[in-house]
Amino acid sequence: MSIKVLGGMARGFTLATPDSCTTRPTSVLLRRRFFDSHQDFSDSLFVDLCAGSGAVGIEACSRGAKEVYLVENCKKAFRCLKNNGHLFKEKYPQSGSLNPVLFDFEKWIERSEDILASYLAEDTYLYFDPPYEKINMYEQFFKLITQKKVSARIIVEACQQKTMSLAQFEKKFGVPVKTFKQGTSFLAIYDL
Repeated sequence: MSIKVLGGMARGFTLATPDSCTTRPTSVLLRRRFFDSHQDFSDSLFVDLCAGSGAVGIEACSRGAKEVYLVENCKKAFRCLKNNGHLFKEKYPQSGSLNPVLFDFEKWIERSEDILASYLAEDTYLYFDPPYEKINMYEQFFKLITQKKVSARIIVEACQQKTMSLAQFEKKFGVPVKTFKQGTSFLAIYDL
């Protein structure tokens, strides 16, 4: 299976998806809704946590992000995203820096305070998309970014059937500033 970059300098660029682990690509319509609402990522830091194929982070890089981190802890998925990143940079060398990282999201956040602090909050994006069923990962993520006092735009993907309803999500983690829905999946966006 493959997916395409939706916009920016690499519009139409094809990305492979991992055929293993518990990864699943963000739906095209959900990804389009988010990126159409944030067209320009110039001079920003974009961190794709639980990156899978790297499609979301590579999309941000295609749209001008200065620095992108693709954080993934599944070795098979990491090989796929690393290859996607290599092919992307080979074809678009003028794009921002693209950094594949074989880590879990907690280690990356713990060890990257300097990176996060080097950008203004309005220029920092953390995209969090764990396996929908792993509700404990959502709890760990929100607890960690609160403890670390992360200042960023936080984008969290979840599913009303497999994670929890949007109402339950809002009750547990707070009301987002914006929500995008596609089928049973949704993106909850927070400004911290």
